[in-house]
Amino acid sequence: MNELRQSFQDIAQREEPREVASGVYRATVWNLEITTPEGTQTRLISDGETLSIGTSSSADLVVYDPTVALLHARMGVTAGTFWVEDTGDTSGVFAGGLRISRARVESGGYFVLGGTVVSCTPFREPAYAMVTAPPLEGVIGHSWAMRRLAQQVRRLASLRASVLIQGETGTGKELIAQALHQEGERKRDVYLPLNVSALPGELAEAELFGHERGAFTGAAVARSGAFEAARGGTLFLDEVAELAPHVQAKLLRTLENGEVRPLGSSRVKHVDVRVVAATWMPLELRVQQGYFREDLYHRLAVFTIHLPPLRERRGDIAQLVTHFLLHHASEVGLHKLHPCGLSRLVAHTWPGNVRELRNVLLRAAVQAGDGPITAEHVNGSITPPGKTLQSLMPPKRTRKAEVRALLEAHQGNVSGTARTLGVARSTVRAWVR
Repeated sequence: MNELRQSFQDIAQREEPREVASGVYRATVWNLEITTPEGTQTRLISDGETLSIGTSSSADLVVYDPTVALLHARMGVTAGTFWVEDTGDTSGVFAGGLRISRARVESGGYFVLGGTVVSCTPFREPAYAMVTAPPLEGVIGHSWAMRRLAQQVRRLASLRASVLIQGETGTGKELIAQALHQEGERKRDVYLPLNVSALPGELAEAELFGHERGAFTGAAVARSGAFEAARGGTLFLDEVAELAPHVQAKLLRTLENGEVRPLGSSRVKHVDVRVVAATWMPLELRVQQGYFREDLYHRLAVFTIHLPPLRERRGDIAQLVTHFLLHHASEVGLHKLHPCGLSRLVAHTWPGNVRELRNVLLRAAVQAGDGPITAEHVNGSITPPGKTLQSLMPPKRTRKAEVRALLEAHQGNVSGTARTLGVARSTVRAWVR
């Protein structure tokens, strides 16, 4: 292993990647990440080297994808620039929804062969090729970014310390919280998710810490809170940035001494709970703005996991597409995705991340009817820039009528309304309350 690591260091030190005036990256060594619906492999390619890719055992890069030809394409590095070329007797090579015969691929670029996505980046970091952790159960993605994430989750899973998960909306923060629970020693105990943004301010304290009978109007019976219910297990606090200031103070006390005091009670109860929190807002910024306690932030963020947005792991799109098309099959029938459609999906920036991808695929499948999903269907299903980001924010007073109208159009169905808006169901439920 030491010899292998040294060889990577030797390669990386040959020449630093550089950007010339035209915006074209030149590098002595490039890293390829080849992602099929079954998995991902990586390969380094040096200046002057040419590789063939296909399903034939004689190909330099063998992929296990029935939609890829025996010798589908050639690729190489000439004078520091990376290029790809269709062999001419295949179903084509696609980039950005268009078929290409031969093209230069920029740094961070992607192209598609059948159902396989190939990314290429100048090779800088020896550790890049050293991350071999298998994917997390229930989390889709074999890319380097997701394997590095899986490695981090497994390292933190058995610790008792709190973990803060940060990432853009739609990146799968709850899935990672579940993985932290399942990979750790508490997996036989309770995993309790709680979206604190969906809790009315006056009831958040009671939901977290419990209450005695008569503690407030409507408290007809005593009730245990989330901390007691998750005793011995994991409590996942989603959208923790939305906690009211007085609840933040009480949460800090619980994290410091492991004690909870229900509303209306003078008795203190000891609880053993591992807290995992998540938010799409930068908590450091909320602290600077005075909306979140700095001492609580440091208690929650003993360890921090940053989830990569979909635009930084586009190689995983092929696997995600397969999953979502199967998921939607009961509604719209089983659809195939044409390579030009896949390349268009790969080219999109995905401000709404995986959640947006799921919604785009559903709309594209409806447009496609009985045929395959093409780039045209994808283009017609992608929300114009700006609209998606607006839909991810809580509704202002002027938008309440819009949300109410959507709920009525969906006959009160929260899931359908959430799909249309491109947000989580729990967010719509919070808006309803």
